[in-house]
Amino acid sequence: MDNATVLLALVVLLGIAFEFVNGFHDAANAIATTVATRVLTPAQAILMAGVLNLVGALSGEAAANQRLGGSIAFAMKAVEQGAQIVRVHDVFETVQALRVWRGMRDQALTPRI
Repeated sequence: MDNATVLLALVVLLGIAFEFVNGFHDAANAIATTVATRVLTPAQAILMAGVLNLVGALSGEAAANQRLGGSIAFAMKAVEQGAQIVRVHDVFETVQALRVWRGMRDQALTPRI
């Protein structure tokens, strides 16, 4: 093998290793958030993260960073359960959805005359 082939193989392997390790960090953050806010038990959070990652990968759907609806629904459920801090990637969209949800909730709690 020449040097270019060895270098290419090394770069590809390093890229795969980086993605593998990066996935660990994303999963850990998502699981820690849901467990800390008591939305899910640790077992439920791990199972849900694993199943949804597998379904997302096998379904041919959009990449995880393009599945905004699920991310917002998850954040809203956490806030509904009492979470004061929610870690999200799509901050503007999540804040907007939470404002609409809170407005609808508060309107429903307002007595009708």
